[in-house]
Amino acid sequence: MDKVKATSSKHIEYTSNFLKNVIFRLDFNELNELKNDVEPKFTKTISNKYNAPIQNTIKELEVSLSSDGEKILKEKTSWVWQYIHKNCSDKSVSLQKNAFIFECRNSEYKNFITFRDDVEYILSKFLDNYSVSQFTRMGLRYINEIFIPEKSPLDWDGFISPDLCKAIKAGITKSGITSSFLPVRSMHQLQVKNDEITIMFNYGIFNKDYPNPIAKPELILDYDYYISSLLDKNEILDKLTDLNSLSKHMFESSIENELRKQMGVING
Repeated sequence: MDKVKATSSKHIEYTSNFLKNVIFRLDFNELNELKNDVEPKFTKTISNKYNAPIQNTIKELEVSLSSDGEKILKEKTSWVWQYIHKNCSDKSVSLQKNAFIFECRNSEYKNFITFRDDVEYILSKFLDNYSVSQFTRMGLRYINEIFIPEKSPLDWDGFISPDLCKAIKAGITKSGITSSFLPVRSMHQLQVKNDEITIMFNYGIFNKDYPNPIAKPELILDYDYYISSLLDKNEILDKLTDLNSLSKHMFESSIENELRKQMGVING
C-alpha cells in the first residue's frame, strides 16, 4: 500500500489549544477471548499506567432472515473495558471484542509526539497479548470546541477561513426572514476521500442550548480521518503520523490569524 501523502504546510506550534477530544481507534477481526465478560489479560500488561478497568456493555441488534424470508431481530450484548490513566483521568483506553480506542479529553492533548507515544505503548501491550497481525480500520479524530466570550456568536471573520464563515452564515443574513426567525444551529459537513483515506469534516455552530436561539460564540471544528483497508501491524504508527500531518495541514487551512493569536504561536 502506498504511503499516505499529505500536502506540506508550515509547521506551527501553539501554547494552548481548543481540543475537546482527540480519539484514536483501531479495529480488528473479532477476538473470541474478548467476547465474554471475563476481564481481559490486557489489564495486567498496562497496569503500571492504567487503573483496573470499568466494565460496560454495548447492546447490538443482529438481523437475520428466516427460511420464509421473515426478518429475525436478536439483541446481543458485548462488553467494553475502559481503563483510566493513573496520572490523568482525561486519558483512557477502551477495549472491545473488535477494537481498541485511546482518547484524550478536555485539552489533555499537548502535542502529537506525546500522543503517539501513548498509542505506541497501548498498541505494543495489545500485541503482546493478542495474535493480531492485521487491522481492518484505523481512525484519528480531532474535535475542537472554540469558545471566545467577547465575540459575536455568528461572526468568525478573521478567526476561520472566509469560506467557512460564509457557510455558517449562509441562508441567515440574506434570507429575508431574519427579523422574525432566529438561527438555532448552523452545522455543516464535508466528506472527501481518495483511494486510501476518507475525511469527515464537521464544522459550525452546534449550539449547546438548542433549541434556544444561538447566543454564545462557540464554534466546532471536527476533523475525522479514517482508513478502511487492511493495515499491517508494522504500518500503524507511520500511518498515524501521516494522518496527523494531513490534519495539521487541514486545520491550518481552516483558521486565520485571530485564532492563532488566541492559541499563542510558539513558532511559525
